[in-house]
Amino acid sequence: MNSVIRERATEGETVRSVVIFSRHGDRTAKIVGPTKLTTLGKTQIYASGEFYRARYLDSNSTHFIKGISGGEYVAKDVFASAPDQVLPILPMTGRNTAID
Repeated sequence: MNSVIRERATEGETVRSVVIFSRHGDRTAKIVGPTKLTTLGKTQIYASGEFYRARYLDSNSTHFIKGISGGEYVAKDVFASAPDQVLPILPMTGRNTAID
């Protein structure tokens, strides 16, 4: 993650907003029923949240988002979306090499 993001803001830059596209962490296979985060997945998501909190919500960070409340959730400061991506279940016909 850090290899894609610059480590320090350039002097004089002000971070006013951030867009984050994030996926879930490690989870159980879809073939065994409803998916659930594994222990590793939970750890990955927690670490991701810690990273973003330290980077953008800590007032001592060089990437602190100007004007945001870092200590509490304020609805007007945050927009989050999790689209419903329920996919149709197709009948398995023949041999599925991705599963076998």
